[in-house]
Amino acid sequence: MTRFRSSRRRWLASSLGTLAAYCGRRSLPDAALAQALPRKEVPWLEEVQRVPDVLPLDAPRLPPLLVDPQNRPIRDLQGWQHQRQSLRQAWLQVLGSLEIKRSGVPRLEVLEEERADGVIRQRVRYDAEPGEPTEAYVLRPAGKPEGRKRPGVLVFHPTVTASIREPAGVEGRPNMAIGLNLARRG
Repeated sequence: MTRFRSSRRRWLASSLGTLAAYCGRRSLPDAALAQALPRKEVPWLEEVQRVPDVLPLDAPRLPPLLVDPQNRPIRDLQGWQHQRQSLRQAWLQVLGSLEIKRSGVPRLEVLEEERADGVIRQRVRYDAEPGEPTEAYVLRPAGKPEGRKRPGVLVFHPTVTASIREPAGVEGRPNMAIGLNLARRG
């Protein structure tokens, strides 16, 4: 009897998975969805999301991650930890110093605010670097007392056509409104 139950559960899980995949295919693909939705233009987004037709001649070749400097496969935790440290050092060398000295809290300008679904959603502008303004959303549960610590979510720009609007729940796919869903949960 236990074996039969297990098979029935597997069949049910498989059937539900197949049904979900079928229903998902019937929805618009990302490109069509992006065109169907109203959006605010982000002029540079398409350029940075598109793979170049031809790679520049000086584009670096990326070595495999799971081989050591002598081109031997990494097979244990100690080997991976050593490789990880080497990768981190190379990455930090490319990035340069990450220490930033700030002269206080960045100025924050609230561009718009709305209340919906038990959440306060603010679109804000701030300087990511001096003289380099950018926008984000601040979402927090409504009804929490002001002036004290309270839960909240900062939504910075992802690389989707809807930009910060999708994770903030303003437009796009509802299942991708991660910031809005977290703020609802408090």
